[in-house]
Amino acid sequence: DDSYLVDNAGDVVEEAADRLPGAQRRALERALLMTDDDGPQPEPQAIAFACLSILRVLARARPVLVAVDDIQWLDQPSASVLVYAARRLHDEDIRFLLARRTNGTAEVPGLGTAIPEEALRRSVVGPLSAGAIQRLVRERLDVTLSRPALHRIRTTSDGNPFYALELARAHARAGDAG
Repeated sequence: DDSYLVDNAGDVVEEAADRLPGAQRRALERALLMTDDDGPQPEPQAIAFACLSILRVLARARPVLVAVDDIQWLDQPSASVLVYAARRLHDEDIRFLLARRTNGTAEVPGLGTAIPEEALRRSVVGPLSAGAIQRLVRERLDVTLSRPALHRIRTTSDGNPFYALELARAHARAGDAG
């Protein structure tokens, strides 16, 4: 299964699963491939309800942040679970941080309407400047880039901090002087 939920929720479920009713716990354990049970796959509604319960259980102990990077690549079953939870959360100390590329990719179906507009804060984060990349590389890698190298890295990475760091790391390993 290439589900985001399967790849990223296992540790959280293990932490709170014992506080769920048995049917919800079994649905999540099956969905997240945490059991060898050969029974039928749980219904999507059961999985969504169990995930909502997990979020609520966790939020009783501390604030919860559900963070999804590159949400435009989120699989539909996981998106459905997020939509289900977002529509049903009200006073719980649970927030969503959803990041997506703005290069023409579509919204995740249903997620745009699941959170009331007054509860949303939208921020557009642009590419890093050459100066910001130089600071980032100096702070993280203890490397100072030459102007030509900085220009190549800024242009190639298009200001993406992750790619800029990886390119600078490769540049430093290669010992490239320019």
